[in-house]
Amino acid sequence: MVGRGFRIWGRIERTASGFRAIAAALPDEAGTGPAVEDMRRAEHSRATLARDALPLLVHAVATAIYSRGDRVTRMDVSSGTA
Repeated sequence: MVGRGFRIWGRIERTASGFRAIAAALPDEAGTGPAVEDMRRAEHSRATLARDALPLLVHAVATAIYSRGDRVTRMDVSSGTA
């Protein structure tokens, strides 16, 4: 049996103290949100550091999804800042 499907969402947000890189796995099933264990965050003072961290966070989330037998169906990742 194939595991559940997840979309990986990743963004960089501007915060009061700098920048935050976020990656989360969103279940394909309607009406469900991301679980806390399927989210990764990193706070940085510079946008370039947050951009460098984002692929590592996405990779960590994808590895967690694959390791439990689930699958990644799509990735929506943007390294631009608002």
